[in-house]
Amino acid sequence: MENENQNWQISCVITKDDYSHHQDFFDVGALAVSAFEISKTQDLRLNVIVDQRPDLDLFQEKLKQQTATLCRELKAEPIKETDWLAVSYREFPAFEWAGYYLFGAHIDVRTCPKNLIPLQIGAATAFGSGEHGTTKGCLSLFNDLLKNKRIDQSAHLLDMGCGSGILAIAAAKKMTFDHPIIGIDIDAHSVDIAKENAEINHVADRTSFLHGDGFKASILEGQCFDVIFANILASPLIEMADEMAKVSNGYIMLSGLLKTQEVDVRSAYEKAGFELLKTHPIDEWQSLLMQKKDI
Repeated sequence: MENENQNWQISCVITKDDYSHHQDFFDVGALAVSAFEISKTQDLRLNVIVDQRPDLDLFQEKLKQQTATLCRELKAEPIKETDWLAVSYREFPAFEWAGYYLFGAHIDVRTCPKNLIPLQIGAATAFGSGEHGTTKGCLSLFNDLLKNKRIDQSAHLLDMGCGSGILAIAAAKKMTFDHPIIGIDIDAHSVDIAKENAEINHVADRTSFLHGDGFKASILEGQCFDVIFANILASPLIEMADEMAKVSNGYIMLSGLLKTQEVDVRSAYEKAGFELLKTHPIDEWQSLLMQKKDI
């Protein structure tokens, strides 16, 4: 049974000259138009997307009135509808990493093994569903801090550029700290999503996500942090090195950089007073654990 709301694709072959002179004809009423050159000819194959079943005879008649020619290989077919939510679910299966069981809303939390910490993050939310090598690197480095007892529950934590809030939430689920973990992001929508994720993971009372422009955020004034997550990109990481040094009182985890960018990022932070403790490369990505000198 045909869906009245289904989109259709008209496909045909037309000369480049005809298309260039009468492009408006194909654009009118179209949702999208794409043109592909046919090798070793002066022809184009056109794909025109429309929102209802086309009358090809009428299409040809109107075209002939304008161009005095006809399309060749003219045909129309319905565009198969895609359940993008189902696709998203298939492409975001639950997985284990660094002591966590990361999963989406489509997976029952009861599938989480008893020895792992459940961490629910949507696959199509703000940056950070846990799959990316940079997020995995930060989670692994944070685990190292805890295993080596470099921090305890009295630590102050900051997630700079928090995105979905995954790192702050993961830290809050791993240990109950005396102070709420602060997450800052310049994107207000990301902050809203981070708050929702904190609610879903039952750590809203142990996290505080705020909209702000990096280290200029007023909440950070006069504060120092024992642990700072910064999973951003190499260029902004380099730019904020001195600002991070002013609010750091211990360890920083830098990620979002490629292995080829490590030297530049390390250099900026070494100049700002940090020393490298450990790296955690995953594929082409690099994550750095650094410590403020003389603390």
